[in-house]
Amino acid sequence: MFRVLIAGAALLAAVPPCAAADPRGKALEELAGVLGGMHYVRSLCGYETQLWRNYMMELIRAEGGATDLRARLTAAFNDAYYARSKRYRSCSGDARADAASLAAEGERLTGALKVSRSGR
Repeated sequence: MFRVLIAGAALLAAVPPCAAADPRGKALEELAGVLGGMHYVRSLCGYETQLWRNYMMELIRAEGGATDLRARLTAAFNDAYYARSKRYRSCSGDARADAASLAAEGERLTGALKVSRSGR
């Protein structure tokens, strides 16, 4: 499941910049939140330490010079990270369940973004 999310985030490297009103921009923000949440929870549970942050950096780089979108993506990532840091202090069953839920949401988002990118 996590490999699919990782692959999906990597596929978004060629996504063109989005306008604020573009629903694609909103989906990218949601994906950034998923990546932020995964970064915190997976690190907390002793798994990948910088993997999710690195995928976020790739996503931001792929968006190029869209300063407004970059700021929104960064804020979504950070907000999700800090929300989970307040919720989880240890790698509990709830934290692991949250990571699984985030992975499923990330898969859904990357699938939707791939479809909207290809026009299908």
